[in-house]
Amino acid sequence: MAENSETFVNIHLHPRAYYDENPPSTAEDEKQPILSEQGVGKPYTVEINPTNQSEEPESSTNENEESKNLTNEAEARLDIPYRKPRYPLSHLFSATVCLIEVLGVILFIFLLAWLLNYHGGFEWDGASKEFNYHALFMFLGFVFFYSNAAVSSYSMNQKQVTSIHYFHVVSVLLTLFFTFFGFIVGLQVDKRFYSFHTWIGMVTLVLFFIQALYGLCCIFIKIPERLRQFARKFEIWLFLCVFLCAILATILGISEYINNRPGHDGSTFSFESIVTNVISLLLVVFSLLVTSVLMHPIYQKERLDR
Repeated sequence: MAENSETFVNIHLHPRAYYDENPPSTAEDEKQPILSEQGVGKPYTVEINPTNQSEEPESSTNENEESKNLTNEAEARLDIPYRKPRYPLSHLFSATVCLIEVLGVILFIFLLAWLLNYHGGFEWDGASKEFNYHALFMFLGFVFFYSNAAVSSYSMNQKQVTSIHYFHVVSVLLTLFFTFFGFIVGLQVDKRFYSFHTWIGMVTLVLFFIQALYGLCCIFIKIPERLRQFARKFEIWLFLCVFLCAILATILGISEYINNRPGHDGSTFSFESIVTNVISLLLVVFSLLVTSVLMHPIYQKERLDR
């Protein structure tokens, strides 16, 4: 049986009752062993029927054809150059990034309308109207463009690597521009550093320049790959520290701005208070969305791949 390579062996297990009703008809069948199921006591017999290869079931033929097709496909793939697979962007991730962009624009419109309608707009008069530039520039630099530098570039098509890097660089430069001029305007109008808003703002600036120095070191200094992988993970946490401190400073600044306004005693709930509270709530939602994107495994995978 084993010597003939073209013979198929079918093994059937039958209960003892079947064996009693169908006694062996040949001497070869009588030599087959009787098996017992352990713990049950129901003996079984083994029936061996040699068949010819031409009697192969249709299912086996289909399986052989499928295996041949798979083999041919595998051989054909050898001619295709290997490309490193990308971690695909999920629909939820892309939708969250789009929501961040829309919410950032809404926040800018709300903040601009608040400064124009309730604080006289913008003028270089060395007083409150000039200080409005500080609020607007700091929001654009530390909240809007800073979050765009980290999030939006990684939501684009991964094939457009050059465009992604250009977008990232432009966002970083706009962050530096608005942050620098916003800080200068704040110093010209108010040089007091006793409020908690000012302290958080200074901490944010220090952390931001630490991150900027880190970025320059990664560009101009050759760092071992193992250390670079660790530094990339550390950069995400450093960005979160800067971004969350900026959000906190913005909310504190809005609250401080409205409370120090002449004629505002806090005893009445004005429409301006509703506007500022809505802006603060939207800032909290904005920070949560950005944090969820940065901590998402898709973002971290794309970040480490680069």
